[in-house]
Amino acid sequence: MSLPMSYRTEYRWTGNGVEGEEKMPGYPPVAVGSPNGGKNLDPEHLFVAAAEVCLANTFFFFAEKTRLDVKSYRSTSDAALEPAPGGGFRFKEIVIKPVIEVSAESADRANQMIDRAHRYCLVSRSMSCPVRVEPDITPGS
Repeated sequence: MSLPMSYRTEYRWTGNGVEGEEKMPGYPPVAVGSPNGGKNLDPEHLFVAAAEVCLANTFFFFAEKTRLDVKSYRSTSDAALEPAPGGGFRFKEIVIKPVIEVSAESADRANQMIDRAHRYCLVSRSMSCPVRVEPDITPGS
């Protein structure tokens, strides 16, 4: 990976209320809207999902480098809003709960890798709200 890296997005309003389309070079367009709009993805969910997916991607980067045999990985994320000073709202905290199944002898290493992923995740490191990770490492067969 060479630096600096850059990311470009393009938003287009569809002319229908708060609905729009977000485009990124090389990817299909994503229908977006408001959390009160109903049918399209909203920025708040995408914000939380970005932290969740980045944690998983970073975990798998380190798992592959250390040859950690991951049997399964799934996670849920919850986020809460709070009033922001001066008006409006902000995210108070994001909690990501990964459930990771590894062999019994790899459980300690899996804990180390998810902790490292939490520390190195680009997205959560860039957020102003705290991102807490509560892993459940399950020894599998």
